Amino acid sequence: MGNYIVTPEKLKDLENPLFGLIREHVKPEEVQFLMDYWDRFKAKDIETAEHSGRACIMGYNLGQFTRMFSPRTMIYSSFCHDVGKLSDQIPVELLQIKGRKPSDQEMGIIRQHPLLGYKMLLDQDHPFSALAALLHHWFTKGYPEVLPDPILPMELGQKTIWAAESSARIVALADCYDAARYRNNCHGSLIQRKKNPAEIRKSLLEENRDLEDLINNLAKEGIFDIPLA
Repeated sequence: MGNYIVTPEKLKDLENPLFGLIREHVKPEEVQFLMDYWDRFKAKDIETAEHSGRACIMGYNLGQFTRMFSPRTMIYSSFCHDVGKLSDQIPVELLQIKGRKPSDQEMGIIRQHPLLGYKMLLDQDHPFSALAALLHHWFTKGYPEVLPDPILPMELGQKTIWAAESSARIVALADCYDAARYRNNCHGSLIQRKKNPAEIRKSLLEENRDLEDLINNLAKEGIFDIPLA
């Protein structure tokens, strides 16, 4: 298990498959929306950029496997799940902590990013992505503790709200996968885990018991064997 350091060169290698997915499945007039966020991720913290890119690719893969959501939905939602970290309320220094765990005070600030991202994306009329931002840690770690009520504008309709919640659950799994395979912890030193598929499956089940059948099927189909970067 060796140190894994994100470099501009590695980020460039990730851009090829990532941008290919975006351009294939996202409407041309919407591509710039995601590219702007990508540039902002890179400008603030390239580790968050790489994580968001890998989570996007895995989110797309999971969407294809479950056949429950359109590629566009999963690309948008997975790519944007961490946009709250772009807020000025999240200092870049907290995203780049190395060699130690954040203090309780620091973690309290970092844990604001789901709600911040939710508000940003809801203001931009992206309800599916907004819920992915809000809920990707709520499903697995229980924060934010208090959710907006209603969680989305009721005029969207209950069917749409249910679909947005369901896609957000899959985004949370994609986020967990990236943490299991590539990260030591979400905001400490970033370490290449080099876990085999069996270890990845075990790690995912620890925080995603409600998705046990899906995770087992993903493991059987070799989804966890696919490198994302």
